[in-house]
Amino acid sequence: MKKKVLICGASGFIGRNIFEALSKNSSLDVYGTCFINKLSNNPQLIEVDLRKKRNVNEITQGMDVVIHAAAVTDGLGAIQANPAQYIADNIVMNTRLAEAAYLNKIPHFIFMSCSIVYPSKTTPQKEEEADLLNVHPQYFMGARIKICMEDLCRFYSKHGNIRFTMIRHANIYGPYDKFDLQKGHVFAATIKKVLSANDGDDIVMWGEGKEARDLLYVSDIVDFIETVIIKNFEPQYNIFNVGSGTAISVSDLVKKIIKISGKKIGILYDSSKPSLGNKITLDWQKAHQAFGWQPKVDLNQGIQQTIDWYLKNNL
Repeated sequence: MKKKVLICGASGFIGRNIFEALSKNSSLDVYGTCFINKLSNNPQLIEVDLRKKRNVNEITQGMDVVIHAAAVTDGLGAIQANPAQYIADNIVMNTRLAEAAYLNKIPHFIFMSCSIVYPSKTTPQKEEEADLLNVHPQYFMGARIKICMEDLCRFYSKHGNIRFTMIRHANIYGPYDKFDLQKGHVFAATIKKVLSANDGDDIVMWGEGKEARDLLYVSDIVDFIETVIIKNFEPQYNIFNVGSGTAISVSDLVKKIIKISGKKIGILYDSSKPSLGNKITLDWQKAHQAFGWQPKVDLNQGIQQTIDWYLKNNL
């Protein structure tokens, strides 16, 4: 019998990639939720408000796996302009979904946590090194919301036969990312800037480009999720880092994207714009030991694939 899998947030960047990839797996019966942007007339895609308790309880009933990839999120500029709008909805969605997993006795619940729970550090960090007292101030609430959800899942794991998998992922990039100069993260925004520029132009980057990012191509995290669904792993509650294990400065990343694009453009840095100046890199050895997982797509390949996809889709 096929496993019934629900991807919450299937219209978002990571959720859409998960939905499309898992839908190709003949051993899975895959459903997805969307809120405003329904991607197609696919009957497996269901419009639902994940802030409503009744909706969440109904949509999760009968599922074998629920993947919580829904979130209200944007790039640094948009978050700094209106930080409060990212708090309440995320807390409500997290609480509703964790509770529904428990009440409906979902066999496996997967939560997309994040690397923002770690402080800035020069070496790759293991799962036990999360430190809310020393995360970057910009991540103050975001990190606490993620850890609160992890703790809520840990609590429910002790009161029922449900497998909870927490995935702390690195900075994900690739197809369906938010290629928006105001709301996009640094990778997607840079892709748009570079590909929209003409030879001889200068593009403007925020800050000095010193902060470093652990970047992971989206197919690699989808591969990990698919593996986790298929294979069993004890105990009932677990946390896994999923990243590349290396970091690249924003300055070097921009130069690399320009080079791979073939554009002849320059770079200007605007130090008046917000910049975090931190470095977070993930140690993914636990994921490798448990499932044999490791990143497959190197950064040069991932940049080229993202550029090709962007140009093909005229975004």
